[in-house]
Amino acid sequence: EPASLKDFAEVGRDQQCSREPEEAKATHFTLGGGGHELAACQAGCAAQSDCGFIVFYQRTGFCHMFRSCTQPSPAGDGAVVYARR
Repeated sequence: EPASLKDFAEVGRDQQCSREPEEAKATHFTLGGGGHELAACQAGCAAQSDCGFIVFYQRTGFCHMFRSCTQPSPAGDGAVVYARR
């Protein structure tokens, strides 16, 4: 069953999760390059048992997937942080 908006809650705008320590990143950290849709980013996270957060950059379509999201920092490109429910 595909991931949907109800599976994720927006928890921050114009922010990104810290990539340090390395363990903060999910096993598969990116979808490879930009140009992705939010739904694909959410699905990529939902497919991983260790993914708890995504940062989706609305202007570029980049997607980063994280286990944890401590110490978020300011980010551009329409970055939105979502927590998996």
